[in-house]
Amino acid sequence: KVSTLAVKEAGAGKRIREYQGRGETVLALGDSRLLRYADIGVGLLAPSSSWPADAHMITRDPLDTFWRLLSGVEQARLMANQSVQMAKIDAFTGLMLSLEPMNRQVMGRIRLAADLASFTALANGCRLARYNTGLPAELLDDPTPWHAMDPDLVIQRLKHKRERQPALPSQGEGGPSLLKFWLDEMRNPFTPALMAGTGLAALTGAPGDGVLISAVVGINGLVGGLQRRKTDRQLRSLGMRSDTTLPVDRDGEPHTLAPEELQPGDEIHLSAGDLVPADARILSAATLEVDESSLTGESLPVSKSPEPCQSANLAERHSMLYEGTTLVEGQAHAVVVAAKALSESSRADYMTPSRASGVEARLDRLTRMTLPLAAFSGLTLLLSGLSRQRPVQEVISSGVSLAVAAVPEGLPILATLSQLAAAGRLSEQGALARNPRAVEALGRMTVLCADKTGTLTEGRLALRYVTVAGEQQRVEALDERAGEILLISALASPETQGEETLAHATDQALNEAVRQHESDITRAASSWTREKEMPFSTRRVYHATLVQQGKRRRICIKGAPDEVLERCNRWQQEDGTVTRMDAAQRDDFKARFHDMAQQGLRILAVAERPARSLKLDDEKVARLIFRGFVALADPVRAASKESVDRLRSAGIQTKMITGDHPETAAAIGRDLGLDDEAGVLTGDQIDGMSNDELAESARVTAIFARVTPAQKARLVQALQDAGEVVGMTGDGANDAAAIRLADVGIALGRESSEAAQQAADLLVVDPRIETIVNAVQEGRALWNSIRDAVSLLVGGNMGEIGFNLLAGIFEGGSPLNPRQLLLMNLLTDTFPALAVALRKPKRPDAQSLMAQGPESALGESLTREIQWRAGLTTSMATGSWALSRLIQGPERAATVGMLTVIGGQLAQTIVAGEASRDAVVTSAASMAALALVVQTPGLARMFGCSRPGLVGWSLVCGSLTLSYIGSRYLPFVEKTSRQWEQELIERVGRWITEDDHQ
Repeated sequence: KVSTLAVKEAGAGKRIREYQGRGETVLALGDSRLLRYADIGVGLLAPSSSWPADAHMITRDPLDTFWRLLSGVEQARLMANQSVQMAKIDAFTGLMLSLEPMNRQVMGRIRLAADLASFTALANGCRLARYNTGLPAELLDDPTPWHAMDPDLVIQRLKHKRERQPALPSQGEGGPSLLKFWLDEMRNPFTPALMAGTGLAALTGAPGDGVLISAVVGINGLVGGLQRRKTDRQLRSLGMRSDTTLPVDRDGEPHTLAPEELQPGDEIHLSAGDLVPADARILSAATLEVDESSLTGESLPVSKSPEPCQSANLAERHSMLYEGTTLVEGQAHAVVVAAKALSESSRADYMTPSRASGVEARLDRLTRMTLPLAAFSGLTLLLSGLSRQRPVQEVISSGVSLAVAAVPEGLPILATLSQLAAAGRLSEQGALARNPRAVEALGRMTVLCADKTGTLTEGRLALRYVTVAGEQQRVEALDERAGEILLISALASPETQGEETLAHATDQALNEAVRQHESDITRAASSWTREKEMPFSTRRVYHATLVQQGKRRRICIKGAPDEVLERCNRWQQEDGTVTRMDAAQRDDFKARFHDMAQQGLRILAVAERPARSLKLDDEKVARLIFRGFVALADPVRAASKESVDRLRSAGIQTKMITGDHPETAAAIGRDLGLDDEAGVLTGDQIDGMSNDELAESARVTAIFARVTPAQKARLVQALQDAGEVVGMTGDGANDAAAIRLADVGIALGRESSEAAQQAADLLVVDPRIETIVNAVQEGRALWNSIRDAVSLLVGGNMGEIGFNLLAGIFEGGSPLNPRQLLLMNLLTDTFPALAVALRKPKRPDAQSLMAQGPESALGESLTREIQWRAGLTTSMATGSWALSRLIQGPERAATVGMLTVIGGQLAQTIVAGEASRDAVVTSAASMAALALVVQTPGLARMFGCSRPGLVGWSLVCGSLTLSYIGSRYLPFVEKTSRQWEQELIERVGRWITEDDHQ
């Protein structure tokens, strides 16, 4: 833990000693007044300063030095730990070699082991040191103050800069080479242990086994490298790529380029709604406001202008545009000053640490557990052989080979490949994973924050009711009087031809409702001729039309209820008679209007009156006859209620966030079945809460209304502070900050803004909540697939250990020779587990799958599966080996035991893989390769195998059948027994409670 100080006051020494007294290690940068007190002193060479005599190191570039120091700490710690392990291996190797009679040859081997350990530690240090390089190009600070310069000077400087722009390293179209992926794979936590086993086997007189171990390790690394290269290529194809292009002026000539093709000096033209493609200096602007929340954290849009700015604060540079921010209003003409990896947002992303979470974190913990177990198994077998006075070389070779075989090499790559496979399946369902980790995060999600409009609702207005004399009639079943009101509202709307789309949503909704009653209302409307019209406007909150039918004229009006009712002096009763409207009756109609508005409906009042002339103006729109109300609403999607229920049954709360009115939000929430006991939380209330208060309120509230984009981001943060795993949906640029902040950011719809897509982990092409539910289901399936794969891999390896230890204790050494152990490792690790992890899950019981979760998948249930798989493999292999040894002798028994161990694991693979094609093909291929080795004389001699004969194959087939049956029904038996156990505990508890009460 390092604290950096740059203090030059007189009391610097005292301040540093205070830090040291609290246990801190202090690194100081400066002159000798500071350096003499610090634990680490970095002296700065400058023309005006004295020579830093007390410095431990001296630099002219402190930023690069700090980067090298701090990035090198982790490599240095890793090197120290691995060197300690190497020293332990050296000591253990010397101990094992010293068990043989001491002679010149043995002494030479001991010295060679020590020399090799030292050389390996030194080479490993050099290897790790290569990763400690200078400050990356992505973080190089451009000292040019573009924000403080006049636009003309900026353009002039950029003309010279273009030629000197540093070229960033490119990986080409195909990405990194296979060699790089293989080297990365060989860096996994298991490689040092495996290579130590290689060296130990070679030094103890079994160079052939050492070569074989190296070959197995290399082959497994090659398989992992091939998979990683495939993963990289699929990631490139799955990534959400934007086809956006923009007009660019380059060297005075117009071009149309993609954002990634921009270079410093290119001039770009942007307008409201555009995503800024690169860091740029504003040349001219008109009423320009930019949302920079994703970069600076500013909650409100900031004004921009081309005037130079002297501020050193990124958030205050009003003359600059930064990549990833969004234009909220206005237009801009700007010149690019930094693009690609050199932009401010890319530099910020470069510095963001990548943390293992979910599946990866759990597999990391499991990986750390398996290494000591593998070492313990090898050591136990070694001690067992030595206690029986077996040859040292033989027991060391067997112990090392068992330890190597017990290492599950395929474990580290399982998470990456499984997530990629799930992302590929999601893409077939219309959900593109920009980050495959989002799939497993979907499986962990506990809260989904969903926008109302277009996600939970259809995103359009539709006529729901027509109110006649206080009676509310559904649009599907209108009587004659309600139909006449709909006719009047249609006449008081813009005229359409066919299925023409109207500009105003309320007019369009009424037009669609009329088309549903085409047989009568449309025919009636066509019999009236429009003579004059007064369109709706924000000043005139009604639409009036003068229509004529023969000699009959009438004025039809629809509009805001308060305004229309004030212009009415009569109303039509239920029996059709027209009665004078007094103040009390008008207030009663207004109360009904407010009651309907509280149900989340948009209300329009409909009125009419006869006309004597063809004149129409505001004065004529008076003394109206009120006919009724038409009620419109954004209808809830048919599948939304079911989707919310499915999410709730999966333990996921749905929280509706909208900018709509609280009463409308509450009404929609009731239709969806959202928990409204806590009421509706509004944006104003959110602003009045502290972070702790908001975290508590957000946890129990399901409906949020009148919420701004900044408040959405704060809600996401509050829910995360409350311990929730949050998914956030949105489609606009104003949702980008909340989407980026969420654990799973979801951009909704193919037409969602580029800002939302860039911030999101998942793009749902079809903007429906049902697609999100399917994605959650895929995430849950991913956890189950990984659980099955991990239990196969680790449980199988533990079964191998169990069999070899039990038989080894009886025999005084492993019944399998080192080459058989390595063959077993080669055929059972990686491929079978990957076949299960990458399989397409069957979904006969989607509800059961949704009820699964991370804890149920990789928690206690994983431990139980590993235990019973290990027990099944151990018991079947030990039983068949013991019977074969009794009937056929030790040599054939060893081969029968090996066949049973491998075959049993392959049988379990078929069951766990749900008999998928990959699982069956992989298992069959491995078993065929094993049979070929055993039955081919040359290969059998090489691996020390004997033909099992009829009796041996019968024992193997019987054991495999039992393994297959056991892997199918043991989970059910285990689950039933746990239920009985729980019921018994509850009954005993009730008896004890009743007895105590009596």
